Amino acid sequence: MKYILTLILTFTLSFSAQLTQKEKQFLKDNPTINLGIGAGWEPIAIQKKKDLITGFDADILELVNKATNANFKLVVGNWNKIQERVKNKELHGLSALIKTPKREEFLLFTEPYNFTEYFIATTKDNLSNIKTKEDLKKFSISLEKGNKLHQLLVNDLDLTKVIYVDTAKNTFDVFFDGKTDLTIGMSGIKYELAKNNYPLLYDTNTYNKKTDLFMAVLKEYPEARSILQKGLDTITNEQFLSLRAKWQLDLNNNQSKNKEVSTLTKEEFVKVFINLINNTKDVVLHKDNAGGVSQEVLNKLFEPYFTTKFKSQGVGLSLFITKRIVTEKLNGQIKAEKNDKGLSYIIDINLD
Repeated sequence: MKYILTLILTFTLSFSAQLTQKEKQFLKDNPTINLGIGAGWEPIAIQKKKDLITGFDADILELVNKATNANFKLVVGNWNKIQERVKNKELHGLSALIKTPKREEFLLFTEPYNFTEYFIATTKDNLSNIKTKEDLKKFSISLEKGNKLHQLLVNDLDLTKVIYVDTAKNTFDVFFDGKTDLTIGMSGIKYELAKNNYPLLYDTNTYNKKTDLFMAVLKEYPEARSILQKGLDTITNEQFLSLRAKWQLDLNNNQSKNKEVSTLTKEEFVKVFINLINNTKDVVLHKDNAGGVSQEVLNKLFEPYFTTKFKSQGVGLSLFITKRIVTEKLNGQIKAEKNDKGLSYIIDINLD
């Protein structure tokens, strides 16, 4: 049996809101808003001098600051200590982190502003000995202490031969010194290898994943979160892709083509409809000669990080996430069509 669910949504033009008086007052009271980030997370953040930080996130915050007249600033340090400084309210928040239930207890997260790809890497000599995930358990791996993404990898693969180090850079140092057999390769690794003149890394093709990255501030600073989000919302797809290319964040690894259909949660079901409704108003900012949504925009709606050139709400992940939920969780298809009443989303779910 096959059910087709069609949503016809009407909308009005809507542009990004200006800062509220409360947000403006917050900026007056907080001339600098400090976001902590881990040392060695290059090229996401590169500390050239004490007060000079460059990198992808620094460029992102520069765009945010221009759009909001705020002064968001990165503070680089040992990741464990940085997190403690936030909990002690010495810093306003964190950048380039993944969202976890424990972190949500004391942090307010933005929408995803970036993503990172990661894989298990080894030397050419070890490559022939690693064919499956089970083989990984036989080898030692170097990971960053306190890094949630690294710890998720350990939990997913049930790894036991783990050597924890203080910074992300140290994971490579230990690996290339021959003290471990495996390490984790992530977005930006091309920059890291070139800068430090490291040898080549080899993808084991056993664990290739992608995860969203967020910025977050303490719950005591809701205005900081809303200002930060408004700034992120002004960043266009062209700017985002240009910065990822500038800092060599994209990997060329082959991603797994096998999809696993799993149970759809209540939260994911709700997210599908919220994302469709919230994103529809942005689509109409691009119109063809007939006054409707252009076919070019329709063709790209579900691509990751596609946004319009105008001030849209978000950086283009919501509809991509919606498509992923429909295709991977429901084993269905979703498409967008224009009509005289508005924009239609057609969800085709095979219930056989």
